[in-house]
Formats: sequence, structure tokens, C-alpha cells
Amino acid sequence: NFTLSFYTDLPEENGGYTVTATGDPLIYGCVASNYYPLGTEIYLEGWGSFFVGDRGGSDFSSGSRLDVFIPRNSGESNSAYYSRVNNLGKPSVGGYVN
Repeated sequence: NFTLSFYTDLPEENGGYTVTATGDPLIYGCVASNYYPLGTEIYLEGWGSFFVGDRGGSDFSSGSRLDVFIPRNSGESNSAYYSRVNNLGKPSVGGYVN
């Protein structure tokens, strides 16, 4: 099982950046983890296939914690985007590492 949290591309949630830890654009399917090597593929039940493409804070140094990038909806303001993503909670989902 994985405990998920969610993040935006807003600089205040990304250490001042709007890209991944490797400098690549943030895209849906990207998760942040300090535990798994970059590029690791992870399947999350009910969500689909993801890849580790970013790093996170100390909360993400466990094999069971992932931070999922959620893209902005077209025309969505920064405040609406932040609220929508940060109101997704912290669900626990089954899954596996490929």
C-alpha cells in the first residue's frame, strides 16, 4: 500500500521551481519519492501507471509514501489550483513497483 499526497507546479510547493528535480517539465504521471530511484515505474490501483521523476521533502523517504503531481486545469487560477490539489487528501491505495 502507498499513502498518496498531491502537489502542484506552483513554485511555493516545489522549492521555488516549476520543474522536476532533474529539470524536466512536470507532467501527469510523475511522482516524487526520495526512496525509489528516478525512473522507477509504479502502478497505483485506481490511478494507473506512474514514474518517479521528482524528489520531495523528508516525508517521502519511505517506500510507502508518494507525492503525485496534478496538472492545472485550463484557465484555473493559482488559488483555485492550489485549493483543488491540496483538498485531495492523503488516500491509501494498493499498487506495486515494476
